[in-house]
Amino acid sequence: MVDREARRQLVIVLTTAGAIVVGLGALLTWGILDVKSDRLAAGLTNVATIGGIVSGLSLSGTAVLALSGRYTSRVLGKYGSVIRFVLFGGFTVLVAASLLCAVSVLWADQIWTRFVLGFTIPLMLMTLIATALLINSAFAWTETTVTTRTPDPFSKNKLSSPRRSAGKEDQP
Repeated sequence: MVDREARRQLVIVLTTAGAIVVGLGALLTWGILDVKSDRLAAGLTNVATIGGIVSGLSLSGTAVLALSGRYTSRVLGKYGSVIRFVLFGGFTVLVAASLLCAVSVLWADQIWTRFVLGFTIPLMLMTLIATALLINSAFAWTETTVTTRTPDPFSKNKLSSPRRSAGKEDQP
């Protein structure tokens, strides 16, 4: 279960992220108010395409966190519901925003499509950053010893091949 301090930190992070999205969205919307409709339609199409790609990253993040490992198990055990909320909630938000951008192209001459484009970009960026940070945390570890998974080719302690270990009768 998520403890009280972790829940408080999550609320602070989500509130800060929401404020950043609203601030950047207002700034971007103000910057694109005088853009012509054909250019706005192209921008909406591009953002819809990128949103589809970024939503795939959100789903792949769940696959990465499904990997085994002590750190990942501890993190999922403690913050599993929060991580699930961020990854699947982020995926849902990204897909909905991408679909909204894709459909908004039909009404590119309307003023509300500028708000859609202006607020979708920071929303997608925040979701991408949150997903990337969660995926990055899956690869953290606490061990101090380094273990190699592949043998060192320059090591004196080389593995013998099966042909050499079979006996002298197999040698030419």
